[in-house]
Amino acid sequence: QITLIAGNVRAFWGPQKNYEGVNCSCYGNDVCYGQSDAEGCPIVKKAKIFPDDMITVTDGKITSITNPFGYRVGLHTANKSKTGDNQAFYFYLPNIPQEACIELLTHDWTGANVGGIQAYPYGGPDMWKVLQPPVEIDKAVKYCSGNTSMYFYFDIDKNSEYWQTQFNRNDHS
Repeated sequence: QITLIAGNVRAFWGPQKNYEGVNCSCYGNDVCYGQSDAEGCPIVKKAKIFPDDMITVTDGKITSITNPFGYRVGLHTANKSKTGDNQAFYFYLPNIPQEACIELLTHDWTGANVGGIQAYPYGGPDMWKVLQPPVEIDKAVKYCSGNTSMYFYFDIDKNSEYWQTQFNRNDHS
């Protein structure tokens, strides 16, 4: 599903050369909303970004988008650098069970162009560190203790100074 969603985002937003308007949050609310763009979720619905089995629509509005574990997800723009270019995006998956988290972190995401993943139980070790997949199994176990929230960053510039600082934060291992 993650690879399918990323491909759908790229196909719909590709011609405009940035991902402005991709924002759609579906966690903690009764109605999904676009954080910086009030049209975020209607655009995501129109573009058929998510598989139908992930989406619940009520009165023509998306009321939830859930991962296979029943938790609400989010899709947002990101930047290749700190310049605010909106040329990247991320997909947020909350409450991933340990076994699935380890599998997702150790997977080779090269074909999907996943540039980085944040994975942490709330308040967990170095919770804001971005990891470059695939992650070694021992490190994945450390970051996947309990139900874990994960952010998958797509189309980032791994060589930019900004992303190098995200990858090279203290590891606390």
